[in-house]
Amino acid sequence: GVYVSNLMYIKKRDEEIIENISLFLRKISTLRNKIIYVVSNEVGGGIVPASKSGRYYYLPSGQRVKSQDEAKKEGKEDWGVGPDIEVKLRSDEIKKMFDVQRDNDVLVKADHNKEAAPLKRHTIEESLSADPQLAVGLLVVESKLIQVSSEIH
Repeated sequence: GVYVSNLMYIKKRDEEIIENISLFLRKISTLRNKIIYVVSNEVGGGIVPASKSGRYYYLPSGQRVKSQDEAKKEGKEDWGVGPDIEVKLRSDEIKKMFDVQRDNDVLVKADHNKEAAPLKRHTIEESLSADPQLAVGLLVVESKLIQVSSEIH
């Protein structure tokens, strides 16, 4: 099972996977008086789908998400899932966004002395102001909720 998953992970074609498994089975069949543990029900058993099409990610539109290797073979630089709305940031905006995220993400010990080393936490308004991508994403979600709500009523 893990062997098959590893073959799939390194992007082997189905024919190559079957060939590798056949070779593996031929090799282990030559072993005598050895205990061999083989996990054989992984593919199709819930961990890895049995059908080839089930081994990929699909968008709600039905479009299959291509891997980086597939995109490169097609001569494309973009791969994975692209944004519906692209929010470009200047370098100063990126720095500000990362600074705010870093401040908000700091984990603190329970016995932290706030007077000796005060923490800097940002409000949601400050965070949205520093992260235009998050702000636009939130607006998109809010607009979708309004749209769905109006369709229900």
